[in-house]
Amino acid sequence: GSNTSWGRMPNGRASLRHTQTNAFSQTSTLNYNKTVVKGHHLAGVAGFEVNTYKFETVYTSAQNFEDQSTGPFDMSKALITHPTVTNTTETNRMSFFGRLNYTIRNRYIFTGTLRADGSSNFGRGNRFGYFPSIAFAWRAFNEPFMKNQDLFSDLRFRLSYGVTGNDRITPYQSLAQLSPLYYGSNGNLVYGTAPTTSENPFLKWETTKQYNLGIDVAVLDSHISLNAEAYYKKTNGMLLNSEVAGQTGFVRQWQNIGNMENKGLEFTLNTINVDTRDFQWNSAFNIYFNRNKVLSLGGTADIPVRFTDGYLNDVGIVREGQPLGTAFGYVFDGIYQINDFTWQNDSDPSIPFSDRDYILKEGIPSLTSTATLPGVFKYKDLDGNNEINADDRRIISNSNPKFAGGITNEFSYRNFTLHIFLEGVYGNDIFNEFPTRVEAGQGSDTYNLSRTYWENRWTPENPSNRYASITNNTDHYVSTYYVEDGSYLRFRTLSLSYNFQSKVLKALGATSLRVQASIDNLHVWTKYGGLDPDVRSWNKLLPGYDRLAYPRARTYLFSIDMTF
Repeated sequence: GSNTSWGRMPNGRASLRHTQTNAFSQTSTLNYNKTVVKGHHLAGVAGFEVNTYKFETVYTSAQNFEDQSTGPFDMSKALITHPTVTNTTETNRMSFFGRLNYTIRNRYIFTGTLRADGSSNFGRGNRFGYFPSIAFAWRAFNEPFMKNQDLFSDLRFRLSYGVTGNDRITPYQSLAQLSPLYYGSNGNLVYGTAPTTSENPFLKWETTKQYNLGIDVAVLDSHISLNAEAYYKKTNGMLLNSEVAGQTGFVRQWQNIGNMENKGLEFTLNTINVDTRDFQWNSAFNIYFNRNKVLSLGGTADIPVRFTDGYLNDVGIVREGQPLGTAFGYVFDGIYQINDFTWQNDSDPSIPFSDRDYILKEGIPSLTSTATLPGVFKYKDLDGNNEINADDRRIISNSNPKFAGGITNEFSYRNFTLHIFLEGVYGNDIFNEFPTRVEAGQGSDTYNLSRTYWENRWTPENPSNRYASITNNTDHYVSTYYVEDGSYLRFRTLSLSYNFQSKVLKALGATSLRVQASIDNLHVWTKYGGLDPDVRSWNKLLPGYDRLAYPRARTYLFSIDMTF
C-alpha cells in the first residue's frame, strides 16, 4: 500500500508470482549373484534411470491504486499494469549404469563400474558423458597369518580410481536465446527479437578424476576403530560463466575452462570408552583437511566474481595458482588522522575543523580517485608509489577452512540416553558486507547506523583508528576491513531420551516406547560479527560471502515414539 516505503511513490504497488515445479524419476535395476567356484563370488548390477525436472513461473505487477482496500488480491483496480512475465525451463537426464564385484575368499574384492549419463544441458554432440571407476580392497584381517593374534579385530586396505561428471548449470546454455525487442520504424514501435546469449554447441560435461587410498582398522575387540582416507581429485573442463570479448556482442558465455585440483585427508575415530551392565559411553570423532587450487584457466585472464544488488559487488577472483573461493581487494590500514595532513597558516589549530583545506603530508599514500580527509578509510600502498590504485590489490580472503570436523558422545545409563554433538571449522575467512549498511559511508544511509559504530565513530575528539567518520567517502573499496575469521564451534545437538521397560509396555500393549527431548543449535562459539558463521553464498566461486544471510534457527523438539 501507499503507507509503505515500497508503495508510497507509485500510490500503491502490488506484485504476484506463481511458481510450480514438477520432478519425475524412474530407476530400473537388474541384479546378478553367483558363486563361480568355492571362495569366488561374482555380483553384478545393471540399470537404467530417467530424471526430469520442470520449472514454471508467472510474474505480474501493477501500481497506482485509487482503491487499496483489497490489497494485492484484486490487481484490476490498478491504473497502471505491467506486462506479465512467464518463464519455463526443463532439464532431462538419461543414464545407463553397471557394476561388477568379484570377491575371492572374502579377502580380495575387485569392483568395476561404468556410467553413461546424458544431459539436455549440453549440445547435441556432447550430451553423453562416460564415467568409469575401479576399486580394490584387501581385507587383511581374513588372511591366515592374522588368525593367532588378539590385537586386531579388523584390518582392511582400499585403493580406487574413478571419474565423475557435473552438468549443474542453467538450462539451454549451449543454445542461442532470443528476447523481445522493440525498434522504431516510421514513427512506430515494431516488435522483434534479438539474441541475448551466445550459443556454445561445444559445451560438455565437467569431469573429475579421483584417486583414493584408505585403511580401516579396529583393535581391542573393536573398542577402537579408525578409518583414514587420502584423496586427490583433478577437475577438467570446469563449467564457468566466463566473460567474453566485447566485440562478440555479449558479456558472458558458459564455457568449459581450465582445471582445478582438490587433495586432502579424512579421519574417523570411533571408541567404546565404557561398557558395563548399567553404563555405556561411546564416542565418534571425525576431522578432514582439504586444499584446492586452480591449475589452469585455459589461457583466460583472471575471472572476476561478481554479486548483484549490493554496495560491494566486484568482490572475488578466480586466479591460476590460487584456491577457489578468494576475495580480491585492498589492505585496510586504519583511519586517516589529523596529523597526516597540513592546512592553512602552517596548520593553525585555531582554524575550525570544517574550514580547513587539508593536504596530505609528504610520504602519506593518497587515493587516486577520491578526495582524502581525516576520518576516512586508509589503505596500504603495496607497490610503494605513494598512491592507492588498482595495483595495490591482492588476495585478501580464503573461504576454505584449514580443517573441519565434529565429535559425538553418547552416554547410556540403564534406560536413559544422553546424546551430545559438536561440529566446527577452523581457518576460513568470510567477507562480511553487512557493515556497509550500518556504518556511515557511501553505501549506507546515516539514519540506519549501528550503536557500536555511532558510539565509537571517528571525530576530532575521538580519533578512532577502527571506525570512520560520519562523512566517510572511501568505504566503497573492497578491502580487508570486511574480512573476518569464520572459525566456529557449534553445539549442534543435545538430546535426552528414555526407553520404558517391559512392565509399562505390557500395560500399554506396546512393543516399544521412547520419549525424547532435544535442542538443535544450542550455542555457537565464534569471533565472527555476522548473524551466523556457517555462511554458504549462492555464488559457489566465493562461498565465504555474507550479506546478512538468515541464521540457523534453534530448534526445541519433544517426541514420543511408540510401536505396537
